[in-house]
Amino acid sequence: MLRYELKKIFAKATSKLALLVLVIGTCVIINMAIGQVRYTDPTTGESASGIAAARQLRVDKQAWEGPVTAERLREVLATHRAIIQSSDYQSEDITRQNIAYSQTQGYEDLRDLINMAYSPLTEYDYSRIDTVTDDDVAHFYEARTASLQAFFEEEPQAYSQAEQDFLLAHYSAMSAPLYYTDADGWDALYYCSPSMIMFFIMVSIFFVAGVFPGERSTRADAIFFASKYGRDKAVRAKIGCVLLVTSVLYWLALAVYTLVPLAILGADGADCALQIIDWRSFYNLSIIQGYALILLGGYVGTMFMTLVAVLLSTRSRNAALAVTVPYVLIFATNFASNLLSGRSFLADLLGLMPDQLLQINQILHHFNLYTIAGTVHGSVPLLLILYSSASLVLLPLIYQLYRRRQVR
Repeated sequence: MLRYELKKIFAKATSKLALLVLVIGTCVIINMAIGQVRYTDPTTGESASGIAAARQLRVDKQAWEGPVTAERLREVLATHRAIIQSSDYQSEDITRQNIAYSQTQGYEDLRDLINMAYSPLTEYDYSRIDTVTDDDVAHFYEARTASLQAFFEEEPQAYSQAEQDFLLAHYSAMSAPLYYTDADGWDALYYCSPSMIMFFIMVSIFFVAGVFPGERSTRADAIFFASKYGRDKAVRAKIGCVLLVTSVLYWLALAVYTLVPLAILGADGADCALQIIDWRSFYNLSIIQGYALILLGGYVGTMFMTLVAVLLSTRSRNAALAVTVPYVLIFATNFASNLLSGRSFLADLLGLMPDQLLQINQILHHFNLYTIAGTVHGSVPLLLILYSSASLVLLPLIYQLYRRRQVR
């Protein structure tokens, strides 16, 4: 029965079209991810992207690989001072300025860490490194915690005392010194992951939205329910088909999305701390652990939204409605979240909506906190638990609703 349901899905013209759109869209997003990495030629000052550019940039950055100690940061400052005092850097000619900039590409990640460490928590000053002294970098890691503490002093109402203690404890727990190596491949994957996962959901729902209304559209529902297994085994086959198709397509699409950019941009830096690419995150994870959470969150969110679509198609017997409502739920909550600034009850509520699972990379960056029974938690584990549980509840609900449906 499962095989029969699979054949029905992929025999449809809409499914074949959706598969083509999925392939093309994945290629486009992969190209976007690869295009995030650009290299400026030190002889011409021209910028380029692609395999050769990524390879050369990786060579430049590998020269700075190693522990991020005060000594290494002083080397960065000395190199940077020499560059900004050069005639090319101070020239008004754009080409000469680009040539000077090309000399900073090797240590640009370390420069960004210095800029963030010595800028206010909610700001980023690109030129902050110009005024950082050798004595300042002796307290590089302390500056990270100090900026958080200064934010709490300026905005005492933003977080409760328990939440402040939670964040300060996690900031202090970060292992120091960090180890740096080029992680551009992972950084590009993080950046484009919401686009890839949201796009996948938009396409994948077309595969499964018609699984349950299919018999009604062909006027065969009376025969289906009157058959020997029409109200038990056949219903389970439909649910199994939805789970199998969604899971296989998701992991195949995300595997391609992950492996191709890493093959081109490099997979170095997987074991580095997340703070190498997201300095202000309070999650003490490695980069690859953070990416695993992105993939897992995307899968849980995809499965939940798919089951919501299936539930709607079961109740409404209308595949079009089943496809539309999840789109509205995702984009409406995402749009509302972007309109709100600061913390409020509504902002906290929107922070637990299912669209958040599709953008775990952004949640890892923000201080989304919730207090439950006196204990403070980050939103990532709460979202995973909440919507995994909700999906498990939807499965028997879909089964019972469909098997008891009356033919009219």
